[in-house]
This record gives sequence, C-alpha cells and structure tokens, in this order.
Amino acid sequence: QYRFRDALRLFLRQQEIVGASAALCENIGHTYSSLGELQQAEQYFERAVALLEAGSFGNRGGIYMGLGLVRERLGEGGGGLAVL
Repeated sequence: QYRFRDALRLFLRQQEIVGASAALCENIGHTYSSLGELQQAEQYFERAVALLEAGSFGNRGGIYMGLGLVRERLGEGGGGLAVL
C-alpha cells in the first residue's frame, strides 16, 4: 500500500521535533512528488540542496535527481541537467 499522506505527516512531525536536515528534506520532497504536489516537492528539494551546502548530511544524487525530475514535470526546462 502507498501511504504517502501518513509518511508525509510523520516526516513533517519529525522535522518539528529534530529540525530539518538534507536527508529529511529529501524524503519530504520525494513524498510530495509522489503525491503530485510538485511545488512543495521543489521547495523541499531546494531546501535540501541548501542544507547540503551548509554541511548537513544527505544523499546528493537523490536530492538532485528529485529536484530535476520535479522541475521537468513542472515544465521548467532541462530537468536534471539544468539543476547541475
């Protein structure tokens, strides 16, 4: 079963408790993307990139892949390559 809404609720609660990290923002971004909520997904992937640059732990490849796919789905040009 796909329980994206449940996962999103838990991820957002985790963020309230422990704060944001690149890894958590990536998970939230992928969850929003799976729900088709692309603007929110893009915001979380962008936040994950900023947190990576500030030294937070995260999966750089997964974050950029998610951001590129979301931007492609939003019709924002070159998708993943434009992100890099």
